[in-house]
Order: sequence, then structure tokens, then C-alpha cells
Amino acid sequence: MTKKTYLIAPDKFKDSLTGPQVCASLAKGIHSADPQATVISLPLADGGEGTADALQAHFQAREITVEVQDPLGRRIKSSYLLSRDGRVAIVEMARASGLQLLLPEERNAAMTTSIGTGQLIAHALDQGVDEILLCIGGSATNDGGTGMATALGYVFSDAEKKSIEGKGVNLSLIRSVDASAVHPRLKKACISVAVDVTNPFTGPLGATRIYGPQKGAGPQTLDMLEAGMKNLSVVVAQTMNIYLDKIPGTGAAGGLGGGAVAFLGATLRPGIEMVMEKTNFYEQLIKADVVISGEGKIDQQTLSGKVVMGVAETCKKYNKPLILVGGICTLSTAETSLFGAEAVFCVIDKTTSLNEAIRRAGELLVEVGKEIAHKSIEKKIST
Repeated sequence: MTKKTYLIAPDKFKDSLTGPQVCASLAKGIHSADPQATVISLPLADGGEGTADALQAHFQAREITVEVQDPLGRRIKSSYLLSRDGRVAIVEMARASGLQLLLPEERNAAMTTSIGTGQLIAHALDQGVDEILLCIGGSATNDGGTGMATALGYVFSDAEKKSIEGKGVNLSLIRSVDASAVHPRLKKACISVAVDVTNPFTGPLGATRIYGPQKGAGPQTLDMLEAGMKNLSVVVAQTMNIYLDKIPGTGAAGGLGGGAVAFLGATLRPGIEMVMEKTNFYEQLIKADVVISGEGKIDQQTLSGKVVMGVAETCKKYNKPLILVGGICTLSTAETSLFGAEAVFCVIDKTTSLNEAIRRAGELLVEVGKEIAHKSIEKKIST
């Protein structure tokens, strides 16, 4: 029997398992059925929550705990990842300024701030890092990144030269930006921002109109926030000669994508592209006989998603057989064929209820891994 190499490259199973946990369970099942197999685990993400988890193993990164302010200014313990060699920091916005930190009734896009994200970045700069990978999905804010910027030494002032807190409610008041006290290492570090959307800074498809409602903003608040974002874009254009609405993705994370460009000198990159590059995905793909990808729910959104579709398109390009694994799968056979997948495995098919599928996802994925290996051995999956 020819020794086979399996590349496991899934997204997280939301509300159930992280990407690394999905990989570990599938790998355990594959090795159980095929002890001679080589398994390469490369959890992926698109820039949102879970991206730091996907990158941690590759960088052999350790978690650095920092006290920061949450979206409502409360002191909390947060963290970022620091690579083994101390050169690269991985900062996930959701850990300091994310919706996950607020109760539903606490969501308030006018009053939330991204200052905690800036505090994580500042701490990483204090460690002397050369590169920061900033992942900005899942935000609770609509402050254009001004909160983040204030934590790094920027001062925003109104018409009377009074300094302003970095919150959505204050954006319309900003008349000037003072960068004289900015963190001294900010210009020395290369900062890349992983984004999973292409929304502009303002307008009908911008940060406020598209994402403001999920952050607690009603119609009047949306109008106020949109006016503030437009004002900030004008100030940035006048003082920095940066035109945020011309750059795709600046509307990500309540405009923090744009704030990162303006105040951090950052480059915006599609999250899945950055993760694939940093994990050497393409080099590992070439070695693989079978590629396994998936996410918690394989449905219509998966067809336009970043991780699974990104893996599928790459498999087609390199003529590699693809297997999809999900907790729940609602796509038809015809829709699944759009991925070019040879087979689809669903955890829920091995249990009697959704709750059980979520609770037992890890052990059930071990069974899925066994089944995939058996089918590969029996040539029911082309390799």
C-alpha cells in the first residue's frame, strides 16, 4: 500500500471547535485507520476570530497576557501571540474590542472604542517586534480606528483644540490629528491587516451602514455615525493625503481597517491569503495526496466564503482531490460539485441532534477521519 499524505486545512467549527482542534481530531482518526499515513495539519482562517489560533502553531507562538480596556472602557485581561523568536506579534482585535466581550444589551456602536486593540499593539511594540499581523474580524466598534490610534499616542482634537476620546459618537467633532507623541516603534514595524471583507470606509456599503446595526445602532445612530466617518475621512485626506474610500477593505471592523492604513501605515490583505502564505500552505499542498477542508456549517454562505472556497479553488488549480467536512451540510449534490469535492462528511449524520453534534464534535470527527482514510485506502477517493 502506497503511503499517503493528508493535508487537513479547515476553518474553525464555530461554537464548537477551534481549527487546531478540528485538525487534531481528524488526524487521530486518520492515523487510527492508516498508521503509516503522513498528516499535515494547517488550520486556516480568513482574518476574523480564530485567525490567531490558526497561526499559533506555525509561529510556535506563546500567549502574552495584557490588561486593556474592553469596548466600553472596562479593564479586562486580554492577550496576543508572540512568535518564538520574538519578531512577530499576532493581534486579534476580537480579543480586546470584539462583540464577544459584550452582552447583547451592551452593544452600542456610538460609545464603543477600539482602544484595547491599540493597547495590545502598543505592548507588542514595547517588546521590540519587527512585524505585527493584525486580525480585525468580530469588532464591536464603529470608531474608524480612532480608539486604537489614541492608545498609540495620536491626539484627536475638536475646533477648540480640546482632545477627543476615540469613540463613534465623537467622530464628527474631529478637526485635527496630532502625531507628535506617537509610539516611537510604530514606523519601524511592518504591520499587515487581515481583512475578510472589501467594504469601503463610508457610503451605502461602508462600515456603518452594513455592520452598524449588528453593533446596536438604530437608524438615527447610523446617520450620526456615518456623518462622523465621513468627517474623519475628510480630516485624514486633508492632513495625511490618504483617501480611505478609494481603498477596498477600509470599512472592515467599523472602519478600523481604514484607521490602520491611516494611523499605523498598515497594508490591508485578504485574511485567507495572508494565512495561507504565513503557514506555507501552497508548499504543503504540493506534498498532499488528499486535502481535507471544511467548517462548522457547510451551506450557501460557504459558497461565497473565504477559507473553504479558497482551498477548493487551489485544489482545482493543482489537481488535488478535496474532501469537505462539516458539522452540518445543507448543500445539494449539485452545489457541492461547485467546490470540486469528491465527498462531503457531516458530523450530524453520526448523531441524533444538533446539540449532541456540537457537544461530541471532537470524538465524532475522529470517526470521520477513520472513514476518510478507509475510503482513500479502498481507492474510493482518487489519490
